[in-house]
Amino acid sequence: MLLMGLGVLSPPLQAVALSQLRFQHINSLNGLHQNSVYSLFQDNGGILWIGTQDGLQSYNGTDFNLFLHDPFRDDSLSDSFITDIVQSADGTIWAGTYSGGVNRFQPETGSFRRYGKAQGLKNLQIVEMATVGKQLWVGTPQGLYRLSDDQNQLLPVAVGQSAFPVVTSLHALDANSLFISTANSGAYIFRAGQWLPITLPPDKQRIRQISSSPDHSLWLAQGNSLWRYHNLSAAPERIYQLPQDNQVIRDIVFVSDDNIWLGGDGTGLINLQRKGEQWHTTVFRYSPFDANGLSDNDVFNLLLDKQGNLWIGTRYSGLNRINITRQYFTHIYNQQDPFNQQHFNNFRAIFRSSDGNLYLGTNNAGLFRLDANGHFHSFNAQFAKVLNVPLKTLHLRIMDIVEDNEQQLWLATNSGLAKLTLDGQLTVYTETTQLGFIRTLTIDAQQRLWLGAGRQLYQFDRKTATATAFTAANNILPANDEPQQVILNVKASPEGLWVSTMMGAYRLDPDSGDKLVFPGKALPHPFVRDVLQAQDGSIWLATHGGLTRYYDGKLTQVAPQNGLLNNTTYALVEDRQGYIWFSSNAGISRLIQATIALRVLMKTKACKRWNLTVVSVGKIVTAVSGLAASMG
Repeated sequence: MLLMGLGVLSPPLQAVALSQLRFQHINSLNGLHQNSVYSLFQDNGGILWIGTQDGLQSYNGTDFNLFLHDPFRDDSLSDSFITDIVQSADGTIWAGTYSGGVNRFQPETGSFRRYGKAQGLKNLQIVEMATVGKQLWVGTPQGLYRLSDDQNQLLPVAVGQSAFPVVTSLHALDANSLFISTANSGAYIFRAGQWLPITLPPDKQRIRQISSSPDHSLWLAQGNSLWRYHNLSAAPERIYQLPQDNQVIRDIVFVSDDNIWLGGDGTGLINLQRKGEQWHTTVFRYSPFDANGLSDNDVFNLLLDKQGNLWIGTRYSGLNRINITRQYFTHIYNQQDPFNQQHFNNFRAIFRSSDGNLYLGTNNAGLFRLDANGHFHSFNAQFAKVLNVPLKTLHLRIMDIVEDNEQQLWLATNSGLAKLTLDGQLTVYTETTQLGFIRTLTIDAQQRLWLGAGRQLYQFDRKTATATAFTAANNILPANDEPQQVILNVKASPEGLWVSTMMGAYRLDPDSGDKLVFPGKALPHPFVRDVLQAQDGSIWLATHGGLTRYYDGKLTQVAPQNGLLNNTTYALVEDRQGYIWFSSNAGISRLIQATIALRVLMKTKACKRWNLTVVSVGKIVTAVSGLAASMG
């Protein structure tokens, strides 16, 4: 259930695309050992660690591993009630417990080393832990501790005038600074061996969480209020307050400086977004009538992982997961055969005709038209009649669709080239099957129809219904690569034809012979699926080695470290705002021209070699895959 409303300090908010969020539930019915989640952490390898009231679990996206206290093994967890999880600079996973102190995970054996009273703790309840540089810090109700240099002891550290303060929260500000709040000794920043006192909000309630926003501002969750420090030498500003005094904010996650998620006791999941000078509030709450909604209004902890998933740990209902960095879509399914949906929903070609209808070519289930009312209309009976085969035995694959200036659709199929008028008249040129498998087609500015079949580019004369090999394109790519020069895509542009192959890509003006060539050996991977000329004059290539950008004589690779989730990319399109959208094995993604490091292949004109350098070009935002209609 979604509630749109106001925080105490917030104006009204209209419904937004967030209303399309769907929560995935992970609980004791599908892998989680226990449903009360007290801690969430993602390690450097991308593994999610889950601390519950009864066990520590790791989750790789598919499988769970469970670690429990075993009273007969000293190398098991000292306590199954996990309160906090962190990772130190050397990659070690540390688990804090409710009554058993600290545990160090030893991955080579799957066992744990315990740190309890014999190692220096006065109280075995771990409130929170933090790592600052190479130093592990541990907060308890009876003192603050740091791990000794030999990693054998936990050494007490006095805070202010208190030798053993009641620690309520810890937070690493950066590689050199620790923020600590206490119940009886105030709040401090520890930096360069000095304790710097911090002015707390006037409320006397316990500080539940400390967090830093991307602009390095410090935020506090205290009772039912969220506070922000603009300057650590001054008092904080209250940004948001829950409507009821008995509600408590437990955790904070930042998507950006202007987009914050909160959770706590009885709060549901809260999203704050700043627009101008105002913070707008959206609240997601549990509803028994919404199977895809939030499963529990008591939210103990939040984690935004590297893939853009927001994980929500609840008091009684396990984990919830949503992806908040993705565009959200309404999914459309062809119900031609409810018992064989995968067959009829495996789409290879999508084309919007001049009359506004969508024509959908499938992998082996024929051609359909999707009208404005959401109804699917099949053309398979017409194809079966023209091809003189029984409808039940028709196996029709549609690879590509284009439209000419006479409102005729041209289709690349496994049964040859086909023509379909918008009023439904079908012609199949079965003789074109002799050309080989027609994978792609395009129509240029002169209304010439071009086909890519096998390794050959063809021009199809619509008046005489004949295809002529365009042999001028045969030797553009290196001759020794010719056996692998299967054409994957042909696309018309104002400057000519873009031809993408398994051994690179080239642009060819069929009239002047001018060309621009990207041989496969110069690209991260020789397979090129698509080429896009962007509004800014740059050229983008979708390859099996990721995205490549060509601009001002330079080739720039978008690599996984830029957010690319999968190197195999297929299709490219640019929207009106200049964003580049592309499909890959990881779904649909958007490239924003922004500031991240990319790997660049720079061409030197003299010797045509390729050198490495680094520039800042863009970042990736991942969306969803499948046939869908965008809601935002």
